[in-house]
Amino acid sequence: MPTDEEMLDMAIDEALLGIRSGHGGPFGCVIAKDGEVVALGHNRVLADNDPTAHGEVSAIRRACGILGTIDLSECTLYTNSEPCPMCKAAISWAKVGKVVYAVTMRDANDVLGFKDLRMSEAMAKREDLTPSKRIPMERGLEPFEEYRDLRGHIYRSLHAPAGIQPGQSAAGAPMVRNHTTSSTAMTPMTAPTFTTDLVSSVIVSGGWKGLGV
Repeated sequence: MPTDEEMLDMAIDEALLGIRSGHGGPFGCVIAKDGEVVALGHNRVLADNDPTAHGEVSAIRRACGILGTIDLSECTLYTNSEPCPMCKAAISWAKVGKVVYAVTMRDANDVLGFKDLRMSEAMAKREDLTPSKRIPMERGLEPFEEYRDLRGHIYRSLHAPAGIQPGQSAAGAPMVRNHTTSSTAMTPMTAPTFTTDLVSSVIVSGGWKGLGV
């Protein structure tokens, strides 16, 4: 069975393959299960004209396709560099069981000046890097309500509380339409949200500590 160091060597080789092929930045990833390599991936942002095609995302997409699942909880993800905020969120959504990386986000930032560190720090502070605003719409919840009524599969990230039923908040109380703002009230108000709060718990510096990594 390959060691963690040998898996990281493969991730580094994958990163080199990507940059030598002109596909994108210097990032490579290996996803393994029970010591066997399931999928490899490297940054393909330039090759695919896709800013989301990071090495980890590419490997996650391949691994999920190969294994026929959206749950990678029995897998370990190896990457040559600490995942960026987007990839950390993707890793959480895929429920990857463990992450191992070679260099820190700060290391990569010091060499190349990538904005990953700035993004991570901003999200930890709940800062928006892109101007955004909310416009309440009467039909805003229509897709969610129809999905609930169709009993659509409720998939959750690694950090989402288990046991939440369709139509319930994280606290277990019914989700109530607020007709004034056309929003959904979470009862009680202390219930966790499933956006920035959960993602930020992973993104903050050293954010993998809570995952036992």
